[in-house]
Amino acid sequence: MGHMFLLSTSSSCTLIWFIFLNCLFSSSDGLTEDIVPLKNPGGASSDCEEMLISFAVASGNFTYCTIRNARPITLCKKCVKTYLTVRQIYKDIS
Repeated sequence: MGHMFLLSTSSSCTLIWFIFLNCLFSSSDGLTEDIVPLKNPGGASSDCEEMLISFAVASGNFTYCTIRNARPITLCKKCVKTYLTVRQIYKDIS
């Protein structure tokens, strides 16, 4: 019975590593351009709310990029576009 547990754990670890490496080296950068509209309690969506949603999505994309490319040179090369997007949306809101 103890052997069965070890095989199951080993298989689980192999599967987790496979999924991790597949995500790490996938062709997609994992970023999203889609903005999911949120509704006000009254049902209408305001311009301010749409800007805040855009900022939230852009900030999330930048955060994801910085975590994924957490080496200084790589971060500077690969996250410029997402940083500039966050900065522009922030300027638009301010």
